[in-house]
Amino acid sequence: MQFIVDRNLGKLAKWLKIMGLDVTFFNSLDDVKFIEIAKSEKRTIVTKNHKIREMAKGLPLVFIHNEGLDSQLEEFISVSGWRPKHTDCFSRCIVCNNKLQPINKKDIEGIVPDYVFYNYEEFFICQNCKKIYWPGTHHNKMLEKLNKFFIE
Repeated sequence: MQFIVDRNLGKLAKWLKIMGLDVTFFNSLDDVKFIEIAKSEKRTIVTKNHKIREMAKGLPLVFIHNEGLDSQLEEFISVSGWRPKHTDCFSRCIVCNNKLQPINKKDIEGIVPDYVFYNYEEFFICQNCKKIYWPGTHHNKMLEKLNKFFIE
């Protein structure tokens, strides 16, 4: 499943990427271009914008009514039919949406902070933007937040 999320739902877009979904998000994109990208890339539109909903008649769309991230995630899961799994989490770059790849620890020495290098063993890299990820303390906090949404 591929999605394009409108600029009013930036936090939701980020968390959908964290949960492993293929999500395109542009912070400043006019509505016409937004719809064009959705069509050309065959992405389901995720929006809370009534104008976009009207412009997107006939296209796959998830309309978000709720405010607040947890309520939006619940609504998205309910309406989209997507079922989140633990195994999909932390598999995409939250900056550019590319799939993350494992990287050998020795290859990132001097790139990540020393504390991180010496205290963590598992690292991942986005081959597109070169951002490096590791399961730090934020990892467990994010999983705690997301646990209620998983199907397994």
